[in-house]
Amino acid sequence: MRDFKNLNTFQKKKYNHILDVSEEKEARLKPIREKLSRYTIHEIWEMNDYQIAKITNRKDKNGEIMYATFINYESLHHFGSTFDHAVLICLAGKYENPNSMFPMYAAKMLDMKVEPESI
Repeated sequence: MRDFKNLNTFQKKKYNHILDVSEEKEARLKPIREKLSRYTIHEIWEMNDYQIAKITNRKDKNGEIMYATFINYESLHHFGSTFDHAVLICLAGKYENPNSMFPMYAAKMLDMKVEPESI
C-alpha cells in the first residue's frame, strides 16, 4: 500500500489523475454492467462510439463466449459470436440499422469464421 501522506504536490496530482480516470471509466461502463447483470463479463472494450463486452452465461459453466454490442453505451440487442463479428454488428448499427444484414454479408465476403468461441 502506498503512503500518500509523504508525496509531493506533483506526485499527488499524478496519482489523483490515475484514480479520476479509473473512476470515470467505471462510471461510463456502469450502464453496460447493469444491462449485462445476468452474464459474467470478462472484458469490455471501448472504441470511439462502439463498446463490446465479452460475456458468458452464468448458468452455463462450459458455455460459449458471446460479444454484446453497444453504441454510445446503448445496447444494440445483438450478440456477436466473435469479436470481429461484433465489430461488424456495431458498424451496421451505426450506419444502417441494428437489424441490417450487413454483418452476415460482410462476414461471407471476407470469408470470416463466425463460429462461437468456447471457454
